[in-house]
Amino acid sequence: MKAWISKYALTKGVFQIDARETQQSSMIADVTNGRSGIYYHREGRDWHRTEEMALAKAEAMRRARIASLKKQVRKLEDSRFLKAGADFTKYVLLDGSVLPKGGSR
Repeated sequence: MKAWISKYALTKGVFQIDARETQQSSMIADVTNGRSGIYYHREGRDWHRTEEMALAKAEAMRRARIASLKKQVRKLEDSRFLKAGADFTKYVLLDGSVLPKGGSR
């Protein structure tokens, strides 16, 4: 059977393999060019039966990663550093909350 892999979509892109189904219902083994030992789990997450489904998953992954990076940028833009001579007995976290030295949330 043919399968399309989306697991590495953000680094290697979506690619097609020759696969065989395993005894576990949602797992396939890559048999492209006689390979063995490469398995993909969870149909609909890591692998797909159609290229269209794999590309839709890759697009969702791309959008989620962009949203995550935008959130990281916002946190960095909102962060501030303590002035010299400030009280270092507490830590100011990126979200603005204060954590006592040696304490935990």
